Amino acid sequence: MELLQLRYFKAVAENESLTQTANKLFISPPSLSSTISRLEKELGTELFDRHGNRLHLNTRGYVFLECVNQILSSLDNTVAEVRDMEAKREVLLSVATTSPNVWIELFSTFQLENPEMRVTHTSLRLDELKTPGCLYKYDFVIASPTDVPSHWKHRELLYNDDYPVLLVHPDHPLSKRREISLAEVKDEPFVALTPGFSSRKYFDDLCERTGFTPKIAIECDYMMRSYMVMKKIGVALATAYTNYARLYDGTCCIDITEPVFPRVQALFRDEKRHMNAAAARFQKFATNFYPGHSCRKTPPL
Repeated sequence: MELLQLRYFKAVAENESLTQTANKLFISPPSLSSTISRLEKELGTELFDRHGNRLHLNTRGYVFLECVNQILSSLDNTVAEVRDMEAKREVLLSVATTSPNVWIELFSTFQLENPEMRVTHTSLRLDELKTPGCLYKYDFVIASPTDVPSHWKHRELLYNDDYPVLLVHPDHPLSKRREISLAEVKDEPFVALTPGFSSRKYFDDLCERTGFTPKIAIECDYMMRSYMVMKKIGVALATAYTNYARLYDGTCCIDITEPVFPRVQALFRDEKRHMNAAAARFQKFATNFYPGHSCRKTPPL
């Protein structure tokens, strides 16, 4: 039994599609099928129920997958420990987030204070959080506790005081307001993020709590949102921390006082994953960063 067979089996079990898995592994479907067949022949039993190009784990397959996950996790963890022992000059740190625009100040400050670190950042959509093994792939995932799977237990709270703000064009009739309730703008056209983003879920939840369905003028990504506001396409909902990162310069930012629904963000990690020196340093840095950087210290711009 070969290690490659186990990794291919795990990939097929998670994707349940021979063609899609082969494409992700950059091999041909017949080659992948042959590898799985050899594994089943060696075990003396089938691990999948086959329905055309779809493969579904049977009872024996689930038992075998649990064992394979333990073996591969243990092996990957050991490899990581050995590599860490080599004390490479280039220290690697892998962090994924669901709201990348929130963390510009955190990552830039950490990198400036730790120039020897090599940080890899990945932006995740909500559906990717549910992918098996997602948390283990990264040193940390930064996300809202309401967005992650229930089995993600190990976390460090970063902040729980981020509140919603309304972005409007300087010529908008509401631009001179300091505070506003979301209900007051229920008839406004909104510039919203594309569905699947954590911040879009937060926007939808706020509107639902207020009791209205927003009139969405356009759905776009983070980069386009403030541009669309400045083009007078509509108003947008963001949070105070992103405003203080100066991502929306040119727009007017108004505190939303109702509904009261602060956004929480936490640092998640898989305890089975080896924590190297870079990860330990980032964890300490991140958990100490926001208590002194409260978004309520300075009035909105």
